[in-house]
Amino acid sequence: MDVEFHYYMTYLIAVRAGFSPEDAYIIAHASENVDDNHVPVEVRGANDGIYKNTISQTMDITRPHLDGSIYPIFHFVPGDKTLLSAARKDGIQSDWVTTPNNQNAQSILDAAFQSQDLYRIGLASHTYVDTWAHQNFVGKYDVGNKVPLEEFALSDIETLAFDAAAPIGHGAALHYPDEPGRIWTDGRLIGDNIRNCDRFMEAAQHLFYKYAQYTKKLDSALWPSIADKLKNDLLEDIGLVNSDGGEDQASRIGRYKARALKPEYGGKEMPPYDERDWFNQALVVDSDETALFARLRAKLSASIDDYFDMVAKGSRIFCTWKDPANYKDSHWYKFQQAVTAQKDFGTDLLQDFISTPEVTITAA
Repeated sequence: MDVEFHYYMTYLIAVRAGFSPEDAYIIAHASENVDDNHVPVEVRGANDGIYKNTISQTMDITRPHLDGSIYPIFHFVPGDKTLLSAARKDGIQSDWVTTPNNQNAQSILDAAFQSQDLYRIGLASHTYVDTWAHQNFVGKYDVGNKVPLEEFALSDIETLAFDAAAPIGHGAALHYPDEPGRIWTDGRLIGDNIRNCDRFMEAAQHLFYKYAQYTKKLDSALWPSIADKLKNDLLEDIGLVNSDGGEDQASRIGRYKARALKPEYGGKEMPPYDERDWFNQALVVDSDETALFARLRAKLSASIDDYFDMVAKGSRIFCTWKDPANYKDSHWYKFQQAVTAQKDFGTDLLQDFISTPEVTITAA
């Protein structure tokens, strides 16, 4: 899923389930920030020494910073390979396959609720709903991830590139699984065309129930009717769905923001998502960067994120705290602590998967 679900829809789901708009913002921003937290950072300037963050995403699917736990813990949680929805034309099964609403993903979300940490709840929400969008892919290098390329009308050069690099996650399917307005075909599977909005709305309703159980702000007898209305509202905001990805994203986002102004959805303006907002509030990039760094960073639209992930091969960007005495109160620090907590929990939960160097693939 992309920013539309992880931030805008998650915000709407959270307030509809009883979270305040302020808490819903933290949950939603943390949820989307999982995808944007791919910059290794080293922070100085506080009395208690150097702080290093933990990344939760990598923009280079062929080199996830040599950390095999990123994808299975944050994006492709292993589920139940025997599900009918995972049935493939070639009969292949993988212990690593992501399936919707699987028990491992539920455990990650339940642990976040137990922590009562809004940042961790947002992180785990991202991981949980991704089991719908990322179903039938695995978060490791695996030939089973290869989707027949004729489905995507790629050029010869693009085809060669994806053949070489894409058997990790859903790279071979491009961004198709993450787009709410997309109808597409997964040529590996037994079944009809995939309407992402159907998958996404099932995820939205399940997430609503999870949130409602946590907040205890709504009469449980009303949950089914509220969930149905939520689904219909979000489908209305998604609008047209087709093989071209539906309407432009800006139009859909405009409708999500308008929805947030309605009383049942908090009745307040939803802040637009800015991937660098929490970073910029808490940190200052050190000024002693090299001339090469400066030129490359400018060339990449002044984005420290893309520079370090695509060019620096995991090197850390050096920063200082804007407020050294109170940095632990910043959104960025609290989010990073939540990332570490989910990674630690997920490592214990999925240790059998993460410690396995190769994925086991068997014929059904």
